[in-house]
Amino acid sequence: MKRLILVLVLVAAALVGLSFYMGWFRLSSGNAESKANVTLSLDKEKLQSDKDNVVNEVKDLVGRAKE
Repeated sequence: MKRLILVLVLVAAALVGLSFYMGWFRLSSGNAESKANVTLSLDKEKLQSDKDNVVNEVKDLVGRAKE
C-alpha cells in the first residue's frame, strides 16, 4: 500500500512539473499593502494548442501505421 501511495505521489509531482515546464501553469507573486500575494494562472490557449498538436501527431502516426 505504501508503494502505491508513493507511485501516485511521484506521478502527481511529475504531472505538476511537466505542466509548469510546458507553460500551462504560471506562478507569480507580488506585494501590496504589506501583504504577499501568490497567483496561480492557467494558460487555456497554450493547453488547447498543445492538445491539438498531440491529437494531430497521433492521427499521423495511426495513418502511417495503417500503410
